[in-house]
Amino acid sequence: MKTDRDMLRMMLAMLFAFVLLPAGAQYKKSDVSIVGNKNIISIDHGLDIAMAGTERPSLRVISTRMQYTRMLTDYWGVRTGIGVTERVEGRRVYFFPLKACLCWNAAPDRGFLNSLPLNFELNAGINMGWVGKIRDNEIPVHLPTEEYYFLNRDFYTSLEAGTRVSYNLMEHILVLLDLSIGYNNTRNYSWHSTNPYSVNYNFRPAWFGYMSGGVAVCF
Repeated sequence: MKTDRDMLRMMLAMLFAFVLLPAGAQYKKSDVSIVGNKNIISIDHGLDIAMAGTERPSLRVISTRMQYTRMLTDYWGVRTGIGVTERVEGRRVYFFPLKACLCWNAAPDRGFLNSLPLNFELNAGINMGWVGKIRDNEIPVHLPTEEYYFLNRDFYTSLEAGTRVSYNLMEHILVLLDLSIGYNNTRNYSWHSTNPYSVNYNFRPAWFGYMSGGVAVCF
């Protein structure tokens, strides 16, 4: 089973590969692309992984995002939407992304990706939101010595930058892969420990890697 560090290494390798792939290949114009479409609606489901050392407790949080991208030009656009995470100790994070996107499309002129209608994107921006309340029937119960992550603040913000690669199944239908790195400057996740001398006492991870897959409609 892969550790969090192994998964993060894999994500970083894929991130660099997807950034360098369009720069290193020779391209011909693709007949099917997102370029020329002004609106993109996407939904993706993925995993946030805390970037912590091996001595730190691991944290993986599943999240779902529904987003709308408006292309201002053939290549530049803005994106917003809504995202929600799974419950951590009874609380979810709800957030709204706001990003700038640089998009382009082409099919590599040679190699194993020959003739595939691919779309590449670089994006960066901010996520802002809040942490929901615990329902009365979902209040967690723990042993006195138990250790766990919990959400410690009601306001949530993070800075995020990454890349997206999508493939046209049909003229207006895409499948996509998102990879990004984020900095949670409000440090909402906190490790509860009863040992004040522990290296993990009150540990709050700040850096996260995000990987997701999804579908999109462009028009």
